[in-house]
Amino acid sequence: VMQDKVEVKFLTSEKLFPPGLQPACALKDGFLIFASSPDAIANFRVQPAKASQGTESPLLRLSTQELAKLLEHRRAYILSRMPETDAKQHLENVIGLLGLFERITLSQQGEAGQASWAIRLSPARTVE
Repeated sequence: VMQDKVEVKFLTSEKLFPPGLQPACALKDGFLIFASSPDAIANFRVQPAKASQGTESPLLRLSTQELAKLLEHRRAYILSRMPETDAKQHLENVIGLLGLFERITLSQQGEAGQASWAIRLSPARTVE
């Protein structure tokens, strides 16, 4: 559906989802939004930035470069467990993608009646 100039994609099924649930996603105001219904996306508004109150809590911090090293170290074992013929190329792609970043951080910030999660990708430092 179109909401103003925003295209909203959603799923609907009376058999699979409880009443009122229509999983939806859209790109709106520079955000990728996942919501319980297209109406929830219509209600999304960008709030002016407030001074940080320190209410953000990290949930997960992952060193992507260390994960890439682990995958490289365990390459033979991983490939022996993957049935696809393209498994080697898929693993190379994952290791290459992980090498682009230093870390991934997932954090949560909550206020009365709402919660937001942020995923931050820290780019890898380049040595020149």
